[in-house]
Amino acid sequence: MIPKNIRKEHIIKAIREIDKNGIPKGRKSKKFSLLYNYSFYPSKYVLALANKYANGVLLIPEEFGGGIETNSFLQGLGFKISQGNLRIGRIVLDIGVSMNELKRGGDAWTKHIELISKDFINNTTVYRNRIKKLVQKCIDENVYVVIFPARTMIYRNKTERDFYKNISIDVPWVVSGSININKVSNPDLEEHTEVFNHGKDIECFEIDIALWMQMDNFSSITAISSTITEIRKNNIRISKSSPPDENSHILAFDLGHHQYNGRYTRTMKSVLESIEIKSGKKKAIILAYWKYLNANPYYFWYEPYSPWIKIDRKQVTVENDVKVDFLDIIDIKL
Repeated sequence: MIPKNIRKEHIIKAIREIDKNGIPKGRKSKKFSLLYNYSFYPSKYVLALANKYANGVLLIPEEFGGGIETNSFLQGLGFKISQGNLRIGRIVLDIGVSMNELKRGGDAWTKHIELISKDFINNTTVYRNRIKKLVQKCIDENVYVVIFPARTMIYRNKTERDFYKNISIDVPWVVSGSININKVSNPDLEEHTEVFNHGKDIECFEIDIALWMQMDNFSSITAISSTITEIRKNNIRISKSSPPDENSHILAFDLGHHQYNGRYTRTMKSVLESIEIKSGKKKAIILAYWKYLNANPYYFWYEPYSPWIKIDRKQVTVENDVKVDFLDIIDIKL
């Protein structure tokens, strides 16, 4: 049984001891981990160690249960529990119109730009607060990588672009599609991908590029929408600022436009199959996108559907609007 006098400060002291001394043999997490400051700790061992600071002795494993008992206790103290060792926040933005309205009377790609540009220009503060709110929720959830769809970071000048960097300082990695709407006369040229590391520019590349780079303990291949198929052609640019380790796990991030249909799942699966990894390493592909108004897609747009990937969807309402965005917390066991 877990002593009820163990408090949050005792847990934090236990975490600091682990940071200093490491985890003893046989005490590493088998399934659940406590997530704190973007690091993962074995939940049951943390609690056993915390008892030393609360009651003077280390709890032995037989004295209390792991799983639900330990996790519920830690969550009650405000800590996050994960079934993986990498937490990704995938964003699905609400475009604000139905599929029929978007595709009515012309090119849906152009209308998409027109809609989101108008929304940004008419309600710049609301739009920026919307993105900031999503980033803050990711911070609250100890997300290590945030993935936004194509065209999320809308701006007209350096000051507006810097806003997105500033709100990303507390996140290890942010990957997003971006567009300068002052150059909307040539959107394909101005639409691009941004990669920030704690708010600092790491990569900025064009819409027709699939870029392979290292993100600490895994590597990522990122592209906008169907450009992700460049992976199948082995037409991938290597990052100069953060070159990939070919022995890493590989995650492909697809920054999508408006909501996709079921046929695109075949594209994702074929792209994933074409990624070559070293023995013992894992690979996955995750799509971020804009959804239609009132849509609640049943398919979660990641591959493979596997026990080592867990997802928790959270709905986030938009200020003074009918739009509802999704924040998908994706825990991956690499």
